[in-house]
Parts: sequence; C-alpha cells; structure tokens
Amino acid sequence: MSEGPDVEGTRAFARDEVLRLLGIDEAGAHELFELAADVLGARRAGRCSELVRRASLTLRAHATASVAALIAGTRELGETWWEATGDELLAAGGDDDPLAVLGSQISDACADERWGAAIAEVDLNDPRSDDRVPLPADARPGDDYVASFDPGCRVVVEVVERDGVLGSVLGDLRYDATSETRWAWEMAIDVGPIRLPGEIAGTDSDPFAAPLDQRAAVRLRAWAGEHEPDAERLGGPWRTRADLWEARFRLGLPYERATEWWPFEIVTRAAVDGDERQLGYALARLDMF
Repeated sequence: MSEGPDVEGTRAFARDEVLRLLGIDEAGAHELFELAADVLGARRAGRCSELVRRASLTLRAHATASVAALIAGTRELGETWWEATGDELLAAGGDDDPLAVLGSQISDACADERWGAAIAEVDLNDPRSDDRVPLPADARPGDDYVASFDPGCRVVVEVVERDGVLGSVLGDLRYDATSETRWAWEMAIDVGPIRLPGEIAGTDSDPFAAPLDQRAAVRLRAWAGEHEPDAERLGGPWRTRADLWEARFRLGLPYERATEWWPFEIVTRAAVDGDERQLGYALARLDMF
C-alpha cells in the first residue's frame, strides 16, 4: 500500500467536529434525522430524507452532509432563510443534486451574513494571488473585501496601491460553520453502508442487501486478490452491495491507495449503485489494468 494521509486521525478529528458543531457523538443517519426533525421541523426533515433516498447509494455520505449543513445553517439564520429561499427549493427538488444546492445556498447565506457579500469567486488552485479580483468602483487602498472559493468559504481581498494603480492581494481564509459541518459529517460517516431510518440491515428494506451483478463481483474479487495479499482485508465473499461497499473501506479506498486502484473504485461504485451502463464501461477499463 502506498504512503498516504493519516486517514484514521482525520476521521477522529471529524468525529470530534461533528460533536462540537452538531452535538452528535456518533455520526449516523438516524441521529442526523432526529436532529433535523428538531431543528428543521418534521416536514422539512422528512423531505430531506426523501431526497437522500433518491441519491445514489455511494453518494449518501455527500447527501447527508448537505442535511448536516442545513441544520447548522438553520441554527444561524432561523426561519427567515427557509421562508425566503429554502422552502421553495426543498419542495421543487428538481436539480440532479437538490440537497447539495440547498446546502450550498444556506452556506453562502451564512457567510454573507457574517462577512458581507462576496465581490467575486476565485480558484485557490490558481497560482496567481495578486490582482485577479475585480474591485468595486469605490475601493480604496486599505479596504478589505471577501471573495468566495467554496460554499460558505471566503478569502479576504486586501486592496493595495502600486505606482498609483489599485490592485489586490488575497489574505486569510474564512470558513463558516456550515462548511465545517459539511466536511466533518461526510468524513465521519463515510466508513461503510449508510442506512436511513426505516432501513434495517439484511432485510427487504435495506437497499445494500441487493445482490451484486455476478460478473462484476467475480471480476472485482479476482482483481483485488491480485493486488492485495491480505485475506483479512479482502474479507468474506462479496455477494451483496453491502459486502462490496464494506470491502472497499477495508481495502483503504478512497484515500490510502495508489492511482492504480481508481478503476476498481469506479467499478465498485457502479456495482453498488446498480448502474448497468456505467458498470459495463468501467469493467472494460478494469481489464486494462
């Protein structure tokens, strides 16, 4: 296995953050939706649950993280945001990822409330740091503004003067509690199958209990066996979506493996999601490695 980040240490920190930010001492979907009912109200929490169930199984960590952000944002903004923006978006649910849209919107609203409206969006991966943010017409040397680089995340824009011409430099980064909550929740809960309220492991109510595509199960197991000699990490037979998704984490995906494992990751996601079209394409690529 390649050297990688301290994933367990990062997850432990994320769990501590979930406790600090949400008051939940063990990240789980049942606990999240109980809190959502208390903070958002039963109707909104129920609608959020419906939207999570519509998401791909492999994206449930991401979807529930948006619910966590909505809880944190509602604690900051109260009913006003929902009445002005949130309820309409929640009811429509028309986007490919409606919960992500809702989570992003409330995060940006919280950031605007704390630091003022962003004057631009910036890409922090861009190596340039100076003079890439358009400044307001009334900007003066010494003024500070903020620009957005992610939902709920801001970077300070400092106005400077060089040879009589106004310019800017990027300063400190700022993170609203909603963005911290979203990251912490997704990191803490993304350790295996995420079952929602009413889904009981191994029963007909459990979407992870569905059998795997046999062709994919055999090919994935053979490929993993060729690349991982530790039988304990491979585990028992991979018959269901839960078996494969649990094996994925035991095998160190997605953070601890080299890039040669990414085709395996893509096939795994397609198999767990039951995406037959993507599965056929991904299996063909797996045979190339």
